[in-house]
Parts: sequence; structure tokens; C-alpha cells
Amino acid sequence: MNTHSIANRCAMAAAVFLAAACGTKKAAVETTMQKPAAVETMQERKAASIAFVRRIAENAVETMDVTGPVEFTLEYKGKSVSVPGQLRMRRGEVVRIQLQLPLLGSEVGRLEFTPDYVLVVDRIHREYVKAAYSDLDFLRANGLDYHTLEALFWNRLFIPGHAELSDEDMQRFDVSPQQGNANIPVKLKAGAISYSWIADSKTAAISGAAAAYSSAAHGSSSLTWHYSDFRSVAGKPFPAKQQFTFSTTAAKAAPATVTVAMDEVKTAGGWDARTELPGKYRQVPPGEALAKITGLL
Repeated sequence: MNTHSIANRCAMAAAVFLAAACGTKKAAVETTMQKPAAVETMQERKAASIAFVRRIAENAVETMDVTGPVEFTLEYKGKSVSVPGQLRMRRGEVVRIQLQLPLLGSEVGRLEFTPDYVLVVDRIHREYVKAAYSDLDFLRANGLDYHTLEALFWNRLFIPGHAELSDEDMQRFDVSPQQGNANIPVKLKAGAISYSWIADSKTAAISGAAAAYSSAAHGSSSLTWHYSDFRSVAGKPFPAKQQFTFSTTAAKAAPATVTVAMDEVKTAGGWDARTELPGKYRQVPPGEALAKITGLL
């Protein structure tokens, strides 16, 4: 083999080697570039999820008080009854619904939630139920405590047992945006209970919430909440109309739907956050709470 032929073959071998090496290097570069890109996409999605949850949280009305006249409607066992009333809420202290006689305006009963107890007052029969949340089957079955109920009435995201949402808490929510969908589902799993919210993709306003619980030992329960007729309160959206439906197999009660429609939304304070009852009122067992609530109407 002559020197020229050997040189050609060496050149060809070198070219093949270089081509292979370049191809390997290119593949390695592409792999290196693709992997961080995928990780970055996941990070971007997580960041976008947290940002949306933060937008929802920032919609929360920050006034200490929300009050106003309401029309209270109860749908139970195929019947629907409406009466006028008052809604009084003070953040961290109380959510109170007062029921009144039509036209006369005198109070016939009230339902009061505080951080420590639930109070149901029957003015007509001068009786009341005062019990801890753990003593009421229809609340305990859904894991509902004061902070949870307050957040629902105030149209806020929540984590059971937490009075406020921290930055770390916001990472626990699962946000599932869908292309072209105006509503974005937000979900949270806490123990045996699944919570979900529906928020507007543009305004981040919550239009609905739900809680579902199922247990072989305690049956199943569900709570759904719908919000509408939003009004501006201190520059934030607040639903003047709320409708919630509760059903449970634990208390052997028929599903009940309550609608609270506010005529106007005020932020006036200067009212007592605790109900004081005269000594002539008789306390009845916690097991009669649901019957008392439905019996007020």
C-alpha cells in the first residue's frame, strides 16, 4: 500500500471519528439542554400555581366586620321557607345569623359560630343549644371548625386548623388550569376530607367551594357552597349571596340547603360579638342542634 493510499484512509477514518464524536457531543448537548428545560417547566408550573393561589388569597376582604340585612331561605324535606334577618361577622370572633319575623322584625332565633362553640337560640321557646364543634355530628363529620366556617362565609381559601394562610400553606393546594376554561379548580386533601374551590381564571374570585368526607365507620358527608352577586367591599369582591347545601349519613338527616342573600353589605362595627342569654332560657342537649336550626322556621 502506497503512502498516498494510507494517508487517504487515515483521513477518512479521522473524518468518521470526528463525525461520530461531534454527533455524540451534539446529542449530549441536546440531552443536557432538554433536561433542565423540563425541570424549568415544572418549576414554572409550580410557581404559576402558587401565584394563582396567592391572587385568590389577596382577594380576601380585610375589614374586621361585615354586616347587613339578609333574606334567609331554608330548603328542607321538600319545603322552602324564607324569613328576613341579619348577618353579622367579625373576623376571628364570630359569624352570626339572626332570624326575624316578617314585617314585625322581632328576632325569633339566631345561629352563632365562635372559635369555642356553636350557639343556637330559639327565642320562641326560650331554649338554646351551646356545644363544642366536636359535640355536633354534622360539623365534626366534615371536619368543620370555626376557622373553616369563617373562611367559607368570608369567601376565602383555607386549610383546616389554620387561622391564616402562610406562604408555605399556599404550596399545598393543587391548581389544575384547563385550556380555554374560564374556571380553575383548586384542590386540597386533608386527612379523610377532600376540599375543592372554583376560581375565575381572570379575577381569581372564588365562585364555589366543596368538602367531601367518606368513612366506613362514620358514613359520608358533603358540603357545597356557591357564591354570587359580588359587591365591592373596601376594594375587594365580596359575595352578597351565598348558598350552601349540607348532607350527611352520620346524623341521619335529610339534605338541607341554606341561602343567605344580603340586601346590602356594610362594614359597621360597634356591636357585641357574644350573645348573652337571660337565666330563664333552658339549655337543651347538643344532639338537638340540627332540629333546633330547622325548627326555627
